[in-house]
Amino acid sequence: MSSYILKSAQGPYYLNFYDPGYVYLISSLNIAQGTGVGHFDHPGTTVQMIGSVIMRIYFSFTGKNPDIAVDVLSRPEDYMYVLNTVFIFINAAVLFLLGVLTYKFSKNIYLSLLIQLSPFTSMEIFYGSVIVSPDNFIITVSLLFLSALMFYRFNFNTEETANNPQFLKLILVFAVICGLGLATKLNFIPLVFIPFFLINGYKNKMYFWIFTVISFLIFIIPILLDIGQFAVWIENLIMKSGKYGKGDSDVVNTYLLLPNLKMIFSKDGVFTFSYLMLIITFIVSIALYLKEKSSGIKYFTKINKIMVSLLFAVTLQILLVAKHYAQYYLIPSMMLSIFVLIVCIYVLMPLFEKAYKKVIPEYLFAVVFIFISVWTCVRIIESYNEALISKNEALASVKFLEENYPDDLLIPAFSSANRECALAFAVRYAAEKKKDYEKIISEKNRSQIFYDPWDNRFYKSSDRDKLKDDLLSLNDKKEKIILDMYYGSPEKFVNKLNEVCEVNNSTFKEVFSNGNGERIYEVTIGN
Repeated sequence: MSSYILKSAQGPYYLNFYDPGYVYLISSLNIAQGTGVGHFDHPGTTVQMIGSVIMRIYFSFTGKNPDIAVDVLSRPEDYMYVLNTVFIFINAAVLFLLGVLTYKFSKNIYLSLLIQLSPFTSMEIFYGSVIVSPDNFIITVSLLFLSALMFYRFNFNTEETANNPQFLKLILVFAVICGLGLATKLNFIPLVFIPFFLINGYKNKMYFWIFTVISFLIFIIPILLDIGQFAVWIENLIMKSGKYGKGDSDVVNTYLLLPNLKMIFSKDGVFTFSYLMLIITFIVSIALYLKEKSSGIKYFTKINKIMVSLLFAVTLQILLVAKHYAQYYLIPSMMLSIFVLIVCIYVLMPLFEKAYKKVIPEYLFAVVFIFISVWTCVRIIESYNEALISKNEALASVKFLEENYPDDLLIPAFSSANRECALAFAVRYAAEKKKDYEKIISEKNRSQIFYDPWDNRFYKSSDRDKLKDDLLSLNDKKEKIILDMYYGSPEKFVNKLNEVCEVNNSTFKEVFSNGNGERIYEVTIGN
């Protein structure tokens, strides 16, 4: 319900959230027609495959055109809404399953209610649930992962796991979940080390890696023919310091490392608190072990093994994100925040009992549940208001263009609030279907020319060779270009325009801006 509320406040995807949602729409459309995909950076194949099935079902019941490509590209927002609705439903169903299984394993209602707050510990997770992207489905995978951790926590003794046939089934479950997570988004990698540390015996660890690799390969079937390009992209991510495998050939940009770490810990209070608690709990447990090891106390009990594996995985995720910073890259570890606090409570329970004679874990779980619930409600309200304001500002730009420049040549830049720009951007990743999709949208679009501020270039959805002629014809008619821009600078746009048209004195004038930072310019081509 909370995801639906936020999505209604945000409005259509083309206003602010079409990257990468519209790209995944196009990839799903390709798979639905039995062709390959042109986007596999995440790799995101799980979202693409599920999306293709949903798309086919929705088309069979509501299709308004016999050609599925025409139908999807004619009403992309309808399909985006249905895709997101199904992903929200999947997340809700798996979240309910996590609560039921936790109660079945632990017989603790407070614990089962608390673990169900896992998707609400960060607004990054919350925003991920209302877009069509790997960040949405990685929530589902993380919830399944938590279910497996809960099963391990309450069903196995550490000493018995190595040769327990039942444990082999759990190894397979962990491997399938990890393969699913890696195929959805590579930032799931740190979590793979958690079951690896928990599994006893070299043979069992080997089984886990083998099954994980096999399941990963199965889930990335749509991009197996492009595995070489995918491998190069991963190599660039590792060897270069910029985002998306770009930038200088430095493994780590040391100048950005500390600022990025500061951003990581300042933006999400629950995640930061849980990580600090994990460090404190680890230090305290080590101190207790060193103090009492003469009495024969064992340090690597099951709960301590879980704690150490969590500390390693979350720390690794933090370091990887500090290299290529974006807060939402932390979502897999953020999903563990509640589980981390639960583990800390169990590890520290002997200390609590020693200090207060009798401490009931349920009370501690209830306190954490109330605190997180209140914090979540406040943040949901804040996010709803922010999303509503953002939508209204974006719609103001759309309205201004419709009322003041209905017939002028409009060149939208990437990420401007423009449906045609969203589609034109997405079909660039349509692989072998690119020309077919461009023909479909060019027959419907007002805008045929678009601007990419990242690569500083123009692109067209039809007649690419006529770009210069189309622009210069405006000059002959004494007409202006209307530039709709969110990212980038108008100076770079004008310089590129001069280069393409082989002129020197093109000018621009800002005529509108909204509260989101989107700006509209009148541009005159020089002579």
